[in-house]
Amino acid sequence: MKSLFAVLAVLGLATVSRASVIADVGTAIGDLNVGLCLAFQDDVTDETTTCYDSCISSAANIATMFDADDYTDGSFNAAELLQYAQEASITLLTQFNDCQTTEVFYGIDNRLSDLAFTLGTASNVGTQIATTMTYYFYTDDDYQNIGLVLGSFFKSIINFSAPNTST
Repeated sequence: MKSLFAVLAVLGLATVSRASVIADVGTAIGDLNVGLCLAFQDDVTDETTTCYDSCISSAANIATMFDADDYTDGSFNAAELLQYAQEASITLLTQFNDCQTTEVFYGIDNRLSDLAFTLGTASNVGTQIATTMTYYFYTDDDYQNIGLVLGSFFKSIINFSAPNTST
């Protein structure tokens, strides 16, 4: 009987640790999103823009989606997951509008439509990943900073400059 309780205790501990790891993944994805948003602003340290506010809201919804404690009975279920995913998608669409992300996507599409530019960019991306990006992914646990680096990289590819209308 004692061994049964020991097995149940180990299984309970594994479930709790798995749930906390999943919650940590949600928090990391949200922080990465905030870093990407900051990168597309004129001033990457400005936390007073509507873009930043939308990103914080999106990050909170993403974290909620991955946190089992926010679900009924403290366990994941499909119905609530879909509800949280829908809420996150709405805040992400608001974020795309507030941060002019659609313009960035158009810029990437236009720039990569030119074969010579695309080949040069592929070479640049390979070099960047092999050097700079690898350093950040292996040495930095601050996912907001990683998102900022990635966003700045994408912004530099298309030479995008954010308009000041979101301040």
